Amino acid sequence: MPTKPLTLRLYHLAVATSIFTSASVHAVDEFVYTVQVGDHPWNIAQRYLKDTSFAQQLTRLNRITNDRRVPPGTQLRIPAPWLKLQSTRIRVLAAHGQAMVEQSGKPVRAAVAGEELPTRAQLRTGPGSSVLLEFDDGSRVMMRQASELRLVQSDRRLLDGGFMVELELIRGGLENMVTPLHRAPATRFEIRTPAAVAAVRGTRFRVHADDQTAWTEVLDGAVQVDNAAGGVRANAGFGTIAQVGRAPEPPRSLLAAPDLSGLPERLERLPVNWPLAPVPGAVAYRSQVAPDTRFETLLSDELTPQARIRITDIEDGDFVLRVRATDADG
Repeated sequence: MPTKPLTLRLYHLAVATSIFTSASVHAVDEFVYTVQVGDHPWNIAQRYLKDTSFAQQLTRLNRITNDRRVPPGTQLRIPAPWLKLQSTRIRVLAAHGQAMVEQSGKPVRAAVAGEELPTRAQLRTGPGSSVLLEFDDGSRVMMRQASELRLVQSDRRLLDGGFMVELELIRGGLENMVTPLHRAPATRFEIRTPAAVAAVRGTRFRVHADDQTAWTEVLDGAVQVDNAAGGVRANAGFGTIAQVGRAPEPPRSLLAAPDLSGLPERLERLPVNWPLAPVPGAVAYRSQVAPDTRFETLLSDELTPQARIRITDIEDGDFVLRVRATDADG
């Protein structure tokens, strides 16, 4: 390999193990609506629900005695499946390497930065590739290499203006930044895998899945993980793992961040194979390189079983490196 100038501005990131999953959520998701002057089940259903026939169900569910006169301030429970929704956009912010889009009845094509994708579209990334998606609420999802993702839902609730996003991760990994809860109304963000379903409202987390297992790492906020066998809540700095037919494991702490203090800022020869001080409990180390600290495009994403930073090939330039340790569960 010829010598190449390479400057890496080091970005320290505490991360490491695996987390989350679930196959079916126990309770139907509900929203609470506070009755305003003049509201009653029939005009609420007309404005905010899929059909006015839901007025009768709304009356029964909330034990309303007079369906034409409800005291202002009354809080009504409304199941999510009843809500009237408006389709919203899914934008490709960045596409690197082999990033392909598949839509029903159309030829497979390359993803293009700036385009909008419809729900039901499916994306695939090849080795060394990534795709960054943005939703109308500002939430972002980055597909890592060797991943496959189906866009199931991207809607806005007329009830409160909040968003409903559902993705199906068939295989591979996602890095997610969901709009925080304090930016009301909150986004209902759900990722399904063959082994699990994870529902969050405002958090930053990672998901990785294959056909039997799902992992998640919670960096900010919390993720509720449920399946038919049980459920757990993983808070920031913790992770959990679940397999098909088994309850999610109790959350445990993510591994400590690898020490990058000994790495020089300028590396001039590729491949990079720089030794690290081992992290207790780690069995592998993932090195990622991006153009800047936002990590919206991955130029390199490599996993090695040794305590080393591994970068095989990259163009000349200034980049940012982050490294995390991984435990035996992935």
